[in-house]
Parts: sequence; structure tokens; C-alpha cells
Amino acid sequence: MMRLWPTPKVCRGKACVAPTVLILLLVGVLSTRLIAAQDTPTVITLDAPWTITAGDEWSLTVIIDGAAAGTKADTTLITGLRRYDAELTLGSGGIARWDVGPVASAGAGVVIVRFGDQQVRHALIVQPAPAETLQALTTANNLPAYGEGQGIVIALVEDAWGNLIEHWLRATITADYPAADSESYPLRYASGLFWTWLRAAANRGAYC
Repeated sequence: MMRLWPTPKVCRGKACVAPTVLILLLVGVLSTRLIAAQDTPTVITLDAPWTITAGDEWSLTVIIDGAAAGTKADTTLITGLRRYDAELTLGSGGIARWDVGPVASAGAGVVIVRFGDQQVRHALIVQPAPAETLQALTTANNLPAYGEGQGIVIALVEDAWGNLIEHWLRATITADYPAADSESYPLRYASGLFWTWLRAAANRGAYC
């Protein structure tokens, strides 16, 4: 005849719990802690000026918590049509510096740092430098005199790096008329171009 022995119980006060239950609870707690430790992401910190002017020298400092000296991190900077890539070697404390040099393309850029299977991104704003060149054209080479005609003057304004100057620029075009008179016209902005109406002079002749 088979005899079944009852599982001994561990009692503390009035509460009794079977040892098997205690073991299962302990294993569950340890497993939860192990999974939580494995899922904790590495902290990657990026330090740099995040708004610059076209032509400025730009550098990025990468700090990766807990990373060993000598490990690698991949970095990418995209601004306009330009892309910069580098592989950084981390030093003591998981720190590395990336000296990109002058950044010429204006616009909203993005910085990407990859370490292992983790990736972080940060926006970089590159503003145009001061206006350097102005290219103008007109819709009419001649106009009826005495103020009876007008044409549109269109201007393309760029900085020293070829970036278009945006709408916050205040600019004017001055027309010199045949009678030694001159008049300034403020430029308006639309769709990347500056423009204004240019009226005909009261006298006949060439003007510029």
C-alpha cells in the first residue's frame, strides 16, 4: 500500500506556507530582477551647441555611461545635402569628442549616435550666415514712361556658403531714374525669393 506523506509546512505565527511555494516565489523574484537588469538601456548623453550659424566650427561630445575605454560608437550628422560620418573610440568614462569642423549647409539637421543596438538622435539647427550676394532679374526690360508701366524685380539672396537667406532679412532695391531721381523699394518675400514692383519713371531714358 502506498502512503502519501504530507508536505511539511513552515509556520510563523498563525501563517503557514509550504516550502515549495516559498521556492517558487523566490525564483520568481530573482527572475524579475534579472530581466529588469538586462532591459535597462545604456544612457547616452550628447553635448554640443544645437543652434549655430553656417560656417561655424562644430564639435560633439558623446558620453556613454558604463562603456569601457576603447569601445566604439558610430556618429552621423546630416544637414541639407551634406552628410558627415565618423567612428569614435571612447576613452576613460565612456567619453569621446567629435570635431566636425565648419558646417556650411543651413537648415534643420540631425545628429545620430549608435552604440551597440541602441541609437539616439538630436536636432541641429544651422542658420544662414549674413547676406553676401544678391542676384536680380526683372520681368520687363523696358516700360512706358510717365509712370504708366511697372514690372516685377525678383532677387535671390545668398550667404557666403550659398545658403538662401530667409524671410527675416530686410532688404531694398534702389532705382536710379534719368532725371537724377532715385527711389527705394522694399523687397517682399515669398517661396524663397524676394520681389517688388518697380514703376516707370516720369521721364524717358534708361534707369538702373
